[in-house]
Amino acid sequence: MEHAQKYARDDPRCQFPGKISVMFAGFPKNTDMQQAQTFFDSICYNNDYTIVKKKKKLFRGYGFIHVNTDVEADKYATSVYTLDGSKINVKIIKSRDDHIKESIFMLIEPKKVFMKQIPLTVTKEHLRTIFSKFGNVEHIWINKQPDESFFNSFIEYESYIVAKKCIEVEKVQINDDIIVKVKWARPN
Repeated sequence: MEHAQKYARDDPRCQFPGKISVMFAGFPKNTDMQQAQTFFDSICYNNDYTIVKKKKKLFRGYGFIHVNTDVEADKYATSVYTLDGSKINVKIIKSRDDHIKESIFMLIEPKKVFMKQIPLTVTKEHLRTIFSKFGNVEHIWINKQPDESFFNSFIEYESYIVAKKCIEVEKVQINDDIIVKVKWARPN
């Protein structure tokens, strides 16, 4: 099987006119370029991909696979991907302009909140129950790191207004002895 072409972000060939880009983000912090390349090689199915770098050799934590059709993009977006036990976030980016507009909108009216150091005994379902008291929870991401006794979590609400209700309380009681601080998540 022939490998897909790999381009650095600063390479002019990184622009793929007429292609739909699927973004893969949320890699574990210790992921290096070799691990990222192996990950993309294993799922790219002869599509071009871009691994985003910082300081020329370090993996920035996200990359893109460039596909020809909405069907291909949907296949990636509806599949579950993990690396070292962490779920990789997948999102379809139809154009760079769409991505920029959505990112700006998420800065103006964010819907995602973040909390850290949640004990491993707390389940996703328990988080959904606790955080649903502010409004409809659309998605919960749990970021577990190997050899840690806690995890970090992102919760996306249906709207900015609902997420703001959660942020305004500042601290949320998870169980009898655990209270976590809630803050706005940084946009992807």
